[in-house]
Amino acid sequence: GTLLGLGRYAEAAPFLQKAATLTKGWKGLEAKCQQLLVECFKNYIPEDASEYDQTLTTLLVDSLFHLDMSITDLQQELKNLASRKATQNLQWSKHCFDESDDSLPFSFALSFPNGTHATAGDKVKCSLGIKSNLGHAVNMNTVTITTLAGQTGISPIDLLNAKGARKGVDNGIVVPAHSSILISTHIQLPKNIMEISVDESATTKDKE
Repeated sequence: GTLLGLGRYAEAAPFLQKAATLTKGWKGLEAKCQQLLVECFKNYIPEDASEYDQTLTTLLVDSLFHLDMSITDLQQELKNLASRKATQNLQWSKHCFDESDDSLPFSFALSFPNGTHATAGDKVKCSLGIKSNLGHAVNMNTVTITTLAGQTGISPIDLLNAKGARKGVDNGIVVPAHSSILISTHIQLPKNIMEISVDESATTKDKE
């Protein structure tokens, strides 16, 4: 904070990045570090756009969505960040081990209403519930389900028919703030079971 107050933004940036990472879960302290980080990068523009690596980009986007700002200000800050990265798209990477974690941008659950067993080559009906934990409405253009059987892109028709959402722009849907939607779709299983990955983390094997 001291370096930021002195206008030494380039020096303050790495310390604020570290502080914002280390204070995750400390609510008030985390919010303050996020606010300082955003303020720093409003004034500090790295000469090389590659300095905005994925970790920093995710940290900045995380911070912007958690700050108390209007949707207009949020959109402007996201546009500014995208222009500094010389791209029209910002990739927001979030890893999780608990899909119901409400600290994530979205919580989700995948269920199979017609049963839990299927054979290779089957087309399996599934329901994907997505809950937004964001304080702003989001326009969602594509959704991809990743399972041990591979990736399945949800069709535009299934996306537009999502319950709880309204029609958005660019063939997408709008997910209101702090609300849930339900998407009914299908997953096509590979005909060759050897193409299905095995979750080795769920099994143990003695090694000699």
